[in-house]
Amino acid sequence: MLGVGENARLLQRYEIIERACARFAAGWAMRSTAWDAKIAFGRHLWQDTQRADRARRRLKELRSGRLAADNASGLAEVVDYAARATHTAEYIVGMYLVLKRELLDAYRLHLSLASTATDDATAELLTLNIVTLTEQVRWAEGVADMPLIPRYDAGEADQWQAAVTQMLQSAGGMDGSDEPPGDVTRTVPERPPFERPHTQTLDGFVTRVARDTPPPEEVGEAWRVWVFRTFMNEIGAGDNVASVCYDAPAEMDAQFSLDLARHCWDEYRHAEMGRQRLVEMGYDPTQFPIGTGVYEFRDRLPLVDRLGMLVLMDESSAFNYKHGSRKWFLREGDKTSAEYMMYDICDETRHVYNGRRWLSHLQAAMGDPRTHEQLVADLERALEARVAYIGTGHKN
Repeated sequence: MLGVGENARLLQRYEIIERACARFAAGWAMRSTAWDAKIAFGRHLWQDTQRADRARRRLKELRSGRLAADNASGLAEVVDYAARATHTAEYIVGMYLVLKRELLDAYRLHLSLASTATDDATAELLTLNIVTLTEQVRWAEGVADMPLIPRYDAGEADQWQAAVTQMLQSAGGMDGSDEPPGDVTRTVPERPPFERPHTQTLDGFVTRVARDTPPPEEVGEAWRVWVFRTFMNEIGAGDNVASVCYDAPAEMDAQFSLDLARHCWDEYRHAEMGRQRLVEMGYDPTQFPIGTGVYEFRDRLPLVDRLGMLVLMDESSAFNYKHGSRKWFLREGDKTSAEYMMYDICDETRHVYNGRRWLSHLQAAMGDPRTHEQLVADLERALEARVAYIGTGHKN
């Protein structure tokens, strides 16, 4: 059985690494140009954030004191180094096949030492964490077979895996008990800091600033196709929410991180939902252009305005269109598409509620003194500028 102090020490290390992994999952979701990898990172962001939150809540119960930003463990720096990969395949090797695999082993060992009689709460969180982390590691173990660009290179992967392993050892390993190997900065390759992108590129898809003009509903099949093409364009909304997760001040409430991570995953999932439904309908999704202008314009906005445009302008204004489309599907006897749309409506309702809730908190953290009315007025002017930026006369 672990004592309370040792239990809390380990949980603090887990919380640090999970929180750092979540932030870079958002960063690499934006940076990845491979559709499947981008979708996966969005899901992993949500899972990582949940695991970090479970550890955080248990630490409060163990009265471990105020959580430090890094608890002098050096683990956040290790995650930062792993995120400095040169491309997606290398990132997966370092972040998943080193750090997350080691974290999974640590969870399993910790669970074997946890007594359900004295500490069932920790045993429960470790059990839950093991489930999603096992899924992530198994996914990453197939990196050589993933359609990633540049092509996976085994020798390059081995070198990066060794470098990230050295960095982890320098922090004492996952549990802090390893003997540091000396000054690893002399032996591991230097890498520039990770920088998130501000433009969107997708392998295998046609991308352009503007989206196509929607057809009238009475066209029939063209409207059905348009609706699910529109879902695919939510890949840009996923990147926008990922940017909020990545750029948000560290002092934001933990519930903010949870809500925004879920929002981000929902948007990526909506894009995948559109791709999947088009395939079910017999279409090749890569033949439909994806508009990047909405994402790029929102990304140029200050953090508060970026989130505000998403929830106060775009999502809030879309419910009539979404409910109308659902009714159209039902009239056409397409219950499957109607259910797709209903799930989306449920998600978007939560996004608007949570977004409104957190905007004022984000304003306080950013020192933004505007009233809600002033913010809305600024966003309405920005929306007009977005129409001009896209150049079609439409806001989307």
